[in-house]
Amino acid sequence: MVSSGPPSGQLDQLTGDVHIAIAAATHNDVRLSIMMALIRATSRGLAQRPNSRTRRVYAHALADYEEIVAAIALPDADRAAELMLQRLNHVS
Repeated sequence: MVSSGPPSGQLDQLTGDVHIAIAAATHNDVRLSIMMALIRATSRGLAQRPNSRTRRVYAHALADYEEIVAAIALPDADRAAELMLQRLNHVS
């Protein structure tokens, strides 16, 4: 049974938006362009596999991103970098 909550496509959009916002915050157009291309390429594949595992992965990612975005907003670059590294280690 697929868990309730937002559709995978909506969760995919939210995580993509976070990545694009973080890339935009660097004020580096090349980084932003690369991130936008990566989001377009990966979102097509992920949205085609809606299931409970996908939703759990997105939900965990969104919780991580909330902390990262809050650290960026402070601004606390060291904390944001630490949280992003933890996120990357979690998915690898």
